[in-house]
Amino acid sequence: MTGEEQIQTGYSTLTPAQKQALSTWIDTHFTLDTARAPPPLYVNINAEGGKQLILSDQSRWEVDPKDQALTSAWISSFPVKIVANAGSKDYPYLLINLLSQEKVRVRPTPSTQKSP
Repeated sequence: MTGEEQIQTGYSTLTPAQKQALSTWIDTHFTLDTARAPPPLYVNINAEGGKQLILSDQSRWEVDPKDQALTSAWISSFPVKIVANAGSKDYPYLLINLLSQEKVRVRPTPSTQKSP
Protein backbone atom coordinates (compact mmCIF):
# COMPACT_ATOMS: atom_id res chain seq x y z
CA MET A 1 0.00 0.00 0.00
CA THR A 2 1.41 3.38 -0.94
CA GLY A 3 1.73 6.21 1.58
CA GLU A 4 -1.13 8.03 -0.14
CA GLU A 5 -3.33 4.94 0.07
CA GLN A 6 -2.48 4.57 3.76
CA ILE A 7 -3.67 8.14 4.36
CA GLN A 8 -6.82 7.68 2.23
CA THR A 9 -7.82 4.47 4.02
CA GLY A 10 -6.88 5.65 7.50
CA TYR A 11 -4.26 2.93 7.85
CA SER A 12 -1.58 5.52 8.63
CA THR A 13 -3.42 6.53 11.82
CA LEU A 14 -3.57 3.01 13.28
CA THR A 15 -1.36 1.99 16.16
CA PRO A 16 1.05 -0.92 15.63
CA ALA A 17 -1.31 -3.17 17.61
CA GLN A 18 -4.27 -2.12 15.44
CA LYS A 19 -2.23 -2.73 12.25
CA GLN A 20 -1.34 -6.22 13.50
CA ALA A 21 -4.97 -6.95 14.39
CA LEU A 22 -6.12 -5.77 10.96
CA SER A 23 -3.47 -7.88 9.24
CA THR A 24 -4.51 -10.96 11.23
CA TRP A 25 -8.18 -10.35 10.44
CA ILE A 26 -7.45 -10.03 6.70
CA ASP A 27 -5.33 -13.21 6.71
CA THR A 28 -8.11 -15.08 8.53
CA HIS A 29 -10.99 -13.93 6.34
CA PHE A 30 -9.43 -13.63 2.89
CA THR A 31 -7.21 -15.87 0.81
CA LEU A 32 -5.45 -15.18 -2.44
CA ASP A 33 -7.01 -17.46 -5.03
CA THR A 34 -4.12 -18.34 -7.30
CA ALA A 35 -5.88 -21.50 -8.54
CA ARG A 36 -8.15 -19.47 -10.81
CA ALA A 37 -5.44 -18.53 -13.26
CA PRO A 38 -5.22 -21.18 -15.98
CA PRO A 39 -1.76 -22.53 -16.68
CA PRO A 40 -0.08 -20.95 -19.68
CA LEU A 41 -0.41 -22.78 -22.98
CA TYR A 42 2.62 -23.85 -24.98
CA VAL A 43 3.09 -25.47 -28.36
CA ASN A 44 4.40 -28.93 -27.50
CA ILE A 45 4.42 -30.50 -30.96
CA ASN A 46 4.44 -28.97 -34.42
CA ALA A 47 3.11 -31.86 -36.52
CA GLU A 48 2.93 -32.55 -40.24
CA GLY A 49 5.07 -29.61 -41.27
CA GLY A 50 2.98 -27.01 -39.49
CA LYS A 51 -0.44 -28.41 -40.42
CA GLN A 52 -1.29 -29.30 -36.84
CA LEU A 53 -0.21 -27.90 -33.47
CA ILE A 54 -0.50 -29.88 -30.25
CA LEU A 55 -0.56 -27.73 -27.13
CA SER A 56 0.53 -28.36 -23.56
CA ASP A 57 -3.07 -29.14 -22.54
CA GLN A 58 -3.05 -31.91 -25.22
CA SER A 59 -5.51 -30.02 -27.41
CA ARG A 60 -4.90 -30.35 -31.16
CA TRP A 61 -5.37 -27.47 -33.56
CA GLU A 62 -5.52 -27.61 -37.34
CA VAL A 63 -3.81 -24.66 -39.01
CA ASP A 64 -5.38 -22.84 -41.96
CA PRO A 65 -3.46 -23.87 -45.13
CA LYS A 66 -2.80 -20.17 -45.79
CA ASP A 67 -0.81 -19.99 -42.54
CA GLN A 68 1.06 -23.29 -42.75
CA ALA A 69 4.12 -21.75 -44.42
CA LEU A 70 4.53 -19.69 -41.25
CA THR A 71 3.84 -22.47 -38.75
CA SER A 72 6.09 -24.93 -40.57
CA ALA A 73 9.06 -22.84 -39.38
CA TRP A 74 7.93 -22.71 -35.75
CA ILE A 75 10.10 -24.63 -33.33
CA SER A 76 8.34 -25.68 -30.15
CA SER A 77 8.05 -25.04 -27.23
CA PHE A 78 6.84 -21.47 -26.84
CA PRO A 79 3.88 -19.79 -25.13
CA VAL A 80 0.68 -19.17 -27.07
CA LYS A 81 -2.74 -17.69 -26.56
CA ILE A 82 -5.95 -18.67 -28.34
CA VAL A 83 -8.61 -16.07 -29.05
CA ALA A 84 -11.81 -16.02 -31.07
CA ASN A 85 -11.52 -15.13 -34.76
CA ALA A 86 -14.82 -13.54 -35.70
CA GLY A 87 -13.66 -13.11 -39.29
CA SER A 88 -13.71 -16.80 -40.20
CA LYS A 89 -16.26 -19.58 -39.88
CA ASP A 90 -13.84 -22.22 -41.14
CA TYR A 91 -11.03 -21.29 -38.72
CA PRO A 92 -12.85 -19.65 -35.79
CA TYR A 93 -9.77 -19.11 -33.59
CA LEU A 94 -6.47 -17.29 -33.76
CA LEU A 95 -3.44 -18.88 -32.15
CA ILE A 96 -0.96 -16.18 -31.17
CA ASN A 97 2.72 -16.93 -30.71
CA LEU A 98 3.47 -14.85 -27.62
CA LEU A 99 7.20 -14.63 -28.43
CA SER A 100 6.88 -13.31 -31.97
CA GLN A 101 3.26 -12.03 -31.84
CA GLU A 102 2.59 -13.94 -35.08
CA LYS A 103 -1.06 -14.95 -35.47
CA VAL A 104 -2.39 -17.96 -37.36
CA ARG A 105 -5.93 -19.12 -38.01
CA VAL A 106 -6.79 -22.45 -36.38
CA ARG A 107 -9.64 -24.77 -35.53
CA PRO A 108 -9.82 -27.59 -33.02
CA THR A 109 -9.44 -31.02 -34.54
CA PRO A 110 -12.47 -33.29 -34.27
CA SER A 111 -10.72 -35.46 -31.69
CA THR A 112 -10.15 -32.49 -29.39
CA GLN A 113 -13.01 -30.02 -29.81
CA LYS A 114 -11.44 -28.03 -27.00
CA SER A 115 -11.99 -24.30 -27.09
CA PRO A 116 -10.45 -21.61 -24.89
